[in-house]
Amino acid sequence: MSDYCYSFPVFKRVLDRADLMDRMMAQVGTDPVRAMRAEQGMCWYVARTRCLECNAESQCRAWLKAQPDGKPAAAPDFCPNAAFLMSFRSSDGEPS
Repeated sequence: MSDYCYSFPVFKRVLDRADLMDRMMAQVGTDPVRAMRAEQGMCWYVARTRCLECNAESQCRAWLKAQPDGKPAAAPDFCPNAAFLMSFRSSDGEPS
């Protein structure tokens, strides 16, 4: 019997969403180390879970594509992790 969680489409979705969130964090200037350490990793866990469950994947990809390289931006309103992304922004506001 196969384990659904490890089937290729599900595994690929998890990896794709993790990549999308990493790109969003870099574009917004979120400090990943601070974000991962907050509340013993629970903030990070909750944010990753929100990203996996989000229905705005195409909006997210389009928003990232439209952003100028190297210019930090505020997190988009459609993102369920906007508050998380902005609260752990690096002190200089530059992408990590």
